[in-house]
Amino acid sequence: MRVTGAPIILGGGVTILPIVSRELRVAARRNKTYWLRVAAAAAALLVCAWLCYGVGMQQPAANLGKTVFSSLTILAFAYCLLVAPFVTADSVSEEKRDGTLGLLFLTELRSLDVVLGKWLATSISAFYGLLGILPALGLPLLMGGVTPGEYWRTALAVVNAILFSLTAGMCVSTLSRDQSKAVLGSVVLVLGLTGLIPGLFVVMESGFFIRPFNQFPTVALASP
Repeated sequence: MRVTGAPIILGGGVTILPIVSRELRVAARRNKTYWLRVAAAAAALLVCAWLCYGVGMQQPAANLGKTVFSSLTILAFAYCLLVAPFVTADSVSEEKRDGTLGLLFLTELRSLDVVLGKWLATSISAFYGLLGILPALGLPLLMGGVTPGEYWRTALAVVNAILFSLTAGMCVSTLSRDQSKAVLGSVVLVLGLTGLIPGLFVVMESGFFIRPFNQFPTVALASP
């Protein structure tokens, strides 16, 4: 197998995932792909600078690293759970409205080609934005109070969160035709699984009910 400038070609001349190759080349030329990464990195650095020069003056230096790390972690999760659904929510539904989705299946393309191609093309800008936040998330390692293990576990958690959000947006997009409904459904699905369901079981665990629900750790696995 060899990799060319476009699709992946096997020995028999069979093209693998042509939509993926084309959509990635198109997405790489969009200005949004670069500006989103710059904006995410700038926001993370501004939050870090504000905490260091503002809040950091009011607490011991030993706690500054933990404070900055916690704040940047919240920022990263908010980005993954709130920005990502808007990126992929209208990827397939747009093809439905334009009437071009059926034309794709008239060719030799498979469902995997279409879905994976659209998912990668719309997700690359969101991934670049997260890559701009992760280096800033590592700055508290230099301040102290945060171990490398905590950083890598948090980094894996936010990557898992953005994968979940992007996939949820793609799932709702395949079931919807209207853009506003697709975006709203994606946000509801993401926030419901990440916050609503675990929050309900926290309330049950708090003793508001006669028989507390003892399966909260298992149900919490549904939340990224």
